[in-house]
Amino acid sequence: MTLRVTDSLTWTQPRGKQAGTTRWPIDYDPIIGPWQTIWLEPVNTLHASSLWTTYSIADKLLKVNVKLSGLACGSLQLVLLHDGVSVASLESDFIDRPEVRLELKVEQPALWSPATPTLYELQLMLKDSEGNIIDRCDSYAGLRQISVKDRTMYLNDSPLYLRGILDQGYFPEGWYTAVDDLDLKRDVELTLAMGFNCARKHQKAEDPRYLYWADRLGLLVWAEMPSGRIFSTELIETLSTEWTQLVQRDRGHPSVITWVPFNESWGVWHQAKRPEQQAFVDAITSLTQALDPSRPVVGNDGWEFSSGDLWTLHLYETATESIAERLAELLRDPSSEVGGGRVGALPGRDVSKLPVLLTECGGIGFTQAAAEDHFAYGDLPLDKAALKQRFQAIASEIHHADSLSGFVWTQLTDVQQEINGVLFFDRTPKLAIDDIKTIMMGIGPNS
Repeated sequence: MTLRVTDSLTWTQPRGKQAGTTRWPIDYDPIIGPWQTIWLEPVNTLHASSLWTTYSIADKLLKVNVKLSGLACGSLQLVLLHDGVSVASLESDFIDRPEVRLELKVEQPALWSPATPTLYELQLMLKDSEGNIIDRCDSYAGLRQISVKDRTMYLNDSPLYLRGILDQGYFPEGWYTAVDDLDLKRDVELTLAMGFNCARKHQKAEDPRYLYWADRLGLLVWAEMPSGRIFSTELIETLSTEWTQLVQRDRGHPSVITWVPFNESWGVWHQAKRPEQQAFVDAITSLTQALDPSRPVVGNDGWEFSSGDLWTLHLYETATESIAERLAELLRDPSSEVGGGRVGALPGRDVSKLPVLLTECGGIGFTQAAAEDHFAYGDLPLDKAALKQRFQAIASEIHHADSLSGFVWTQLTDVQQEINGVLFFDRTPKLAIDDIKTIMMGIGPNS
């Protein structure tokens, strides 16, 4: 068997932060070839190709959606177990369906959350019209509910404040690929140990094994589409196709709580003036909501809000204005400038009822080796004491911004020329883990 992969350096396809025909100061060396696990699996011609679940707290219903490999008649048998003990089961017939939805009543659910990442086992059997078992699947589900109302995000009907970290997902030896499964688990554990409850996986469709560990260990995840940077028919086609596949692949993970198809208007630079680009953003946002109505969607993260369920802003330190001052101005007038000539929300778009999140901030650089091409935000602290003071100063500003429903700190690790990680690229912390945790846990309500 031969696996042949073609690639190009064009920006008319989604590339994320992999350098292409041009290279920004925030771009990294590209990858080539496949970078996630590839495997062969024998299946019947008719089989279950995917399943995903949603849970309604009010109805106490677990909805299990099963996608089949094709149009079929038969039945599905489903068993839900907790600690190996069956808590609900059913068998349902279907006729000429490519997709089947089952509903299980779970009266006393052990809800999934970062504090209690409880997972139920799912056992699925697909039978043909004669009653013969033709496929078996073992999976799991986290019973949890994400909702948005009154400018607040809710997890299981309780207000949720996000303490997030921007995570590029690069590794010293494998670059886009973790050397082994423990590397992925370690990143989740480090994120939690530093007081963050969420990772914004930035410009990368992360390995599903990372999401598995986030499910198991209780880390919330924002899933993001790698961007292209040149608006074109090719970008419309490739991004739409790949994003649809990504949402379908990952919507079964309880850890994933938000979808982000666009970042900072990359690839749709002129959506404020060109109706076709704005239509693309709005269309992908609506498509995402149709594929998965159970999670909020951030149409365009950072600025130029056009559509979506959250209003997200990227604000770094400047020499003339504090984060608090700029945030206050944007709340007074959402069409005021965020930075670089970009506005917080496009004219005529109402963000008054949406949760407000600061989804990029911090970005403080620190390095032990001088170089000319280093990239960070603001002046570089000279030592760890100064670095800690900068962390505390920005954290204090965010903490006193009562309008925020959360933040995302830039970023988890240094990557190549970017030296604004809270960890060095080898995952060594720049400050003591406990110090970082104290600072980050001190931001937001109930801190």
